Formats: sequence, C-alpha cells, structure tokens
Amino acid sequence: MLIYILLGYVLFAFVVFRILRFFLSPLLRRTGFIKYYSPMFCLLRYSKSGYDFHLGTSYDFFRVKNITPKKTLYYLGKGLYNLCEAIEQGKISADKKFRGNTFYLKDKTAKSFGFRCRKMNLFEKILFVQNYLELVVLNSILHKKFTLIPLDHIRIMYSTGTEILKYKNKYKEIVDRLERPISESYQFVPQKPVKVNKPIQYIGSTELAEHS
Repeated sequence: MLIYILLGYVLFAFVVFRILRFFLSPLLRRTGFIKYYSPMFCLLRYSKSGYDFHLGTSYDFFRVKNITPKKTLYYLGKGLYNLCEAIEQGKISADKKFRGNTFYLKDKTAKSFGFRCRKMNLFEKILFVQNYLELVVLNSILHKKFTLIPLDHIRIMYSTGTEILKYKNKYKEIVDRLERPISESYQFVPQKPVKVNKPIQYIGSTELAEHS
C-alpha cells in the first residue's frame, strides 16, 4: 500500500513539474535562463563547459504557427548560424561543448550540420524515458498526426564551438535552400504513424529538442 502511495506522489510531482515548466517557459526566456537563437532553437547550460540545445520547448510548439518538419529544420539551421555569430562576437566561448538529443535527423544529416552522433548513456536513457510521452505529443503536432518516436534512431548529437564555426557558411546555405522546397539530402527520419479510427485531439504539455 505504501508503495502505491509513493508512486502516486511521484506521478503527481511529475505532472505538476511538466505543467509548471510549460507555463514558466516564457519567463525563463525573458530572464535569459533559456537563450534563443531562432524561434525553435535554444540553449540551456548544463555545466560550465557546455550547453544543451533544444528544438524549442513544448510552449514553442504551440506558440509558433503552422510548425512543420521543414520549418523546424529551417529554424535549426538559422539557430546554428546565429550561434556562430554569437561565438564570433565573443558572447560564447568557442571551446564550449554543445549536445542535444535527436530522433528527428538521420546521422548523415546531423554530420552535415557539423555534429557527431553517439548512443545515449544510461542516465540519458532514463531522462529520455521520462520525456517520451511528451515528445510523442510534440512529434504528433509536428507531423499533424499521431506519430510514435522511432527508438532505433535516438542519438546524442554533440560538437564544439570551434567545430560549429567551420560550418557557418553551410548553415547559411541550408537556410537559403530550405526557403525553397526541401532538398532530399536534408530529410527527417521516416516516422511511424499509428492508424486510428477516429481523429485524435491533443492537449499540450512541455521542452524538445533540449537536447538532453
């Protein structure tokens, strides 16, 4: 009986945390706790030496109108380009590390953005499991249908400021390209739609990518 009570408290705390994070996202942005470099690309410091990057928060998925995979990829390129500008201006040190949890890009595409990919460690897997339901909701919003996350494509993208700077012109090229029909070389990972008999409605809840 005690175990069920404890589990109930944990579940309640988890739900409350998600709700609070959703509504506090605008405040965290205004205070600079979350730093944005495009409408759907932000950084959150995880240590003195590095940042987690995220493709928006759950709040951003409801704030940005008509969000699509192409638009999200565009914001990623735009955010990385602006991050390069910040590094060149000395606002962020070039020796900083950057990482993010990605399930929406192929490894080939991630490498074309200047990132390496690796499998998640145990701690990162635990964090991902905690975020899974929320990420499914956000992924479904992104693809305009109930869409599960392909677990076999989950990776951690990582790089450094020095390495990212080498791709600044590449980011500009990607942004310019995505303003036109998206190229096949920058595709999202094929998703796994779930067939349902009736339309499903989604009620929002909390942060993507970050990364993490």
